[in-house]
Amino acid sequence: MSVNTVLESSLLEEKEIIYQTYHENKSIKNQIVKIGFQYYLKIYSQDGKLVGNAQITKDKKLHGEAISYYENGNIHCILYYINRQLHGFAQGFYYGGKKSLEILFQNNKAIKGAFFKKSGARFEMTKEQLKRKTEKTI
Repeated sequence: MSVNTVLESSLLEEKEIIYQTYHENKSIKNQIVKIGFQYYLKIYSQDGKLVGNAQITKDKKLHGEAISYYENGNIHCILYYINRQLHGFAQGFYYGGKKSLEILFQNNKAIKGAFFKKSGARFEMTKEQLKRKTEKTI
């Protein structure tokens, strides 16, 4: 179940705000929310738009799905964590919504990856490309 689905269905469960920080303009910057037994980190821009959601553990470590957004609301990237380590397929998207890349991680190590042109054409990453791309990600 995605972070968004859980947060949207949170209206049915009690939502508890655990922690909040604020931008200089007094809008919410970061928020840790508990919904049921799950914890989530929500990150907002200064104008109040949601720019990131992540499942976290009670002690604030990334564990589960993490999603970041462009300012237009489209998904920028989706990452999966197990005990703060990237694990599974990480996906990146162009501003317009089409997939730009995917990288398979196992215990924080990039195994393989591919670039996508806006046309949808897929190109496998070389080991060097994968290394350069993941140095920026991790």
